[in-house]
Amino acid sequence: PEGTETGAQVPAKAVNHFLKDPEMDESTGQLRSLPFLTDPAMIREGGRFPQLNMNEESLGELLLGFFELWGREEFGGGEDGDGQTVYVYDASRELNDLGVLVMRCPLTGKNVNPFTTLVWRSIHSEFARAASLLQQGCSLEELCQPAEGL
Repeated sequence: PEGTETGAQVPAKAVNHFLKDPEMDESTGQLRSLPFLTDPAMIREGGRFPQLNMNEESLGELLLGFFELWGREEFGGGEDGDGQTVYVYDASRELNDLGVLVMRCPLTGKNVNPFTTLVWRSIHSEFARAASLLQQGCSLEELCQPAEGL
């Protein structure tokens, strides 16, 4: 990890932090090999991931959990600049002054969802609406209906 001006260690927030080769060879245009497994057969083999196929939650429970999490007010952002940055690499997060949810790519650390505040607030309100509807037992068909006034 790189040091800061004070000499403190900065924890890695993306895989690229550990890789020495550039993402692309500029002379050939050849991209560096991906630093993770991409072949489903290799992922499944040899007990590499002991939790594979162990999920016992239904699709409905997973959807509800997704919308309950990302629909929380703490992720709502706004004009006051009270946004959140989420680092997928280590599941950490920190406040930002952008007023939006920023998701950082676990490989590059780049922002994978560059939203304006207005766009993010619209998406967030739909996440919160979806969580509320699912908590009330609505169907997937009902969930996918446009919100009133849109």
